Amino acid sequence: MPDVEVEPNWARDTVVAAMAHLTATEIKVVEFLLSRSGTFDPSKNNYDIKSEAASDDLGMSADAFRQAKSRAFKKLRAKIPDVVTEMGIRPPARFEEALFPDRWSGPDEE
Repeated sequence: MPDVEVEPNWARDTVVAAMAHLTATEIKVVEFLLSRSGTFDPSKNNYDIKSEAASDDLGMSADAFRQAKSRAFKKLRAKIPDVVTEMGIRPPARFEEALFPDRWSGPDEE
């Protein structure tokens, strides 16, 4: 497959395409989390979105919120590599191992 020039928003476009495989509730949860993405720092695992508060905003129990979030993330992790391949995207090398651990052989040598 030839290299495809990747737009800076490749990750967003990939997630949006993968979200088409989620249920309506899972989409609602992911969209809620994305709308609050400025309130936590994933690199520090410093999540400021509490299940109880999120569930109040979404009109579901905290347990239902946690379950929907878990299911959504599991589905996204499984589907994103397929979407990347289907869309012909060549992500930056630092993401290839995470997306395709079974076929990653390291950065291309020049």
